[in-house]
Amino acid sequence: MSPSFRHSPSSSSGTIRAILASRGLSLAEISRQSRVRFAGNHLFRIPPNFYDAFRHTSFSPSLHQLFALSVLTAYRLADWLSVFGFSFDEAPRFQASWPRRHTAELDSLVYDSQAAVSWFEETHPVLFGAELTPFSQWLSGRTIRPLDSLSSKLTLSFRYVKIGSRDAYAFPDLLPGSIVRIDGRIPSNGLLAEIHADRILAIEHNRGVVCSRLRPAGSGRFVLNSRQLPYAPVELQLGTEARILGVVDLEIRRLASLETPEVSSSAARHWTPGALKQRAASGRIGEYVRRARMRSGLSLREASEQTRKIAETLGHPNYFCAASALSDMEARDLFPRHIHKLISLSAVYCMSIADLAGLAGLRMEDAGQEAMPEEWKQTSRGQAVTRGTLRHSSWKQWRTRSKRFLTFFVTLCPPSSDCRVCRSAICIGPERPVTSFIPISGTPY
Repeated sequence: MSPSFRHSPSSSSGTIRAILASRGLSLAEISRQSRVRFAGNHLFRIPPNFYDAFRHTSFSPSLHQLFALSVLTAYRLADWLSVFGFSFDEAPRFQASWPRRHTAELDSLVYDSQAAVSWFEETHPVLFGAELTPFSQWLSGRTIRPLDSLSSKLTLSFRYVKIGSRDAYAFPDLLPGSIVRIDGRIPSNGLLAEIHADRILAIEHNRGVVCSRLRPAGSGRFVLNSRQLPYAPVELQLGTEARILGVVDLEIRRLASLETPEVSSSAARHWTPGALKQRAASGRIGEYVRRARMRSGLSLREASEQTRKIAETLGHPNYFCAASALSDMEARDLFPRHIHKLISLSAVYCMSIADLAGLAGLRMEDAGQEAMPEEWKQTSRGQAVTRGTLRHSSWKQWRTRSKRFLTFFVTLCPPSSDCRVCRSAICIGPERPVTSFIPISGTPY
């Protein structure tokens, strides 16, 4: 990950002036339209002196302002974020690379489908059949490609979950720190049948998400079944106390995993499940953030310390969130003023940025949808992007069979020589551990 762009007054104002001019707009007209289009909400207002703000090196626009610019110019929100050096796809990379105490669902939405990513060239013929084959024996990361050229389908087909160390019910089949893919196409009631008793399922309950085998208990009830570790066999009612997210069909496992499962005294004791709350489509921002933090198992101080590490990695102090600021967000329903802090919150708590922004009235589907020319995007400059179709190869066939899996995973961890967060996954440079891809229960991937 590259550090966030630090703008200069002339370059930023000049770029924005050129973008607006491409739509036949001036700053004065955009300011007027923002007052009319978003009447009653000053957060969306673009002030007439917007250019003057860039004289202050600490200035960065709010997400509401960039959302207004996206709507009024019809350019994609991801492109406006890129103009200022931001990418919402930074957050899932941290989510995937950091150890987790509790199993958490990753934000699998691809926010910038046209982002330039490192891609692969075949170094040797691909031979299928071996269960564990390091990617470095097949591929080298030598090209840059737009993400949408790698797959014709970037819609959400699967969920992705990071296995925690304190609720590893499926150990040793699934290891703490692994990322697993969830196929939710089989109806929940059918998965409780005896024929599926040996399948590992992803279950959501009021405390979070867990991957486990289930033992049917009749009348739509089931018991979490850990075969190796003494976790409490909690009984849950499907629908009111738990929902089945799908079947675990693929695991991404580090070959040199250092994480070990833990069974705390509380996890070994029987606990009474609570009512399952609805997924965030409406509600209070503070409640949503607090629930995400509780599911992550972090205190405010621990969460703040993790945002400090993000700030150090991305090279900008605004990514740091003080514990008091995190507390205020929960207690006062505050949406982050700085986009930096929104990315940090998502990274630390494994929250969906789209869901949190939706609670603040910023629905991604309502923003502009037209691609912005590349020369105005700060995060794309200096990269020679290879376009066109991929040549016919065994690697392409394997990628096609993977059903968009690698396209999602490359957005989490592109094989870059300057990767500063994730030194695992499919980073295939020298002296880096390699990840294995393991089909679960014979599922073709």
